Amino acid sequence: METPYGPFEPSVELDESQAKTLLRSLEAFEAVRTSGDGSFTVDLSEDQPLIVRNMLTGSRLELPIFEAAELDAQRLYGYPPTNHVPARVNGQPRNGLRTAEDGSGSAVDALTSIMLLCFSIESHVDRLMDRWP
Repeated sequence: METPYGPFEPSVELDESQAKTLLRSLEAFEAVRTSGDGSFTVDLSEDQPLIVRNMLTGSRLELPIFEAAELDAQRLYGYPPTNHVPARVNGQPRNGLRTAEDGSGSAVDALTSIMLLCFSIESHVDRLMDRWP
């Protein structure tokens, strides 16, 4: 499957509808990433795309998009959902991040939400700094 981040082949066989669902999530993620301020960049880690942002705190937020896509492919195929969101800070997993407990949550959509939260938080910080004497 060709994605905005290059070819991705899930470990499971998806039908056309499932593949389109996954591709739409990846395209929406990329649309959000590129509509932002350019602070989320694409790095490669072990030949896999890693979406990164250096935070105001000096931490490095890492969103492994193909890892999330693989979790979603497995969920769409019928594997029991893990409800895991593969996000890392400074290379360390953030295991407390979870998708919906009912099994309907998408890991790619959760990464998109994290990105949107980062944009929103930074926007609020910028407005506060503008008001600082």
